[in-house]
Amino acid sequence: MLLRAGRGDAEGLFRWHWLLTDSLEICCDLCGHLYQGPKKSLRWLETARPEGYALYTDALSRLDAAALERWVAYLEALLDGPQ
Repeated sequence: MLLRAGRGDAEGLFRWHWLLTDSLEICCDLCGHLYQGPKKSLRWLETARPEGYALYTDALSRLDAAALERWVAYLEALLDGPQ
């Protein structure tokens, strides 16, 4: 999804936003936290995982491939390491 999001066309931009939307729920799952919609889940992420919140907010606020890649790398680290 990350590669397809970087295409720069309408489909790529759609996938960019889709990746960010789905990945918040994925982050909650990886951390063993029940996803409760964006408002409560973002509040939880900000409090429980400030580094992740900063990365997510950065990727969400601008169309910067490096920011999105850092957020995905954060998720991959959650998947690979202890939580």
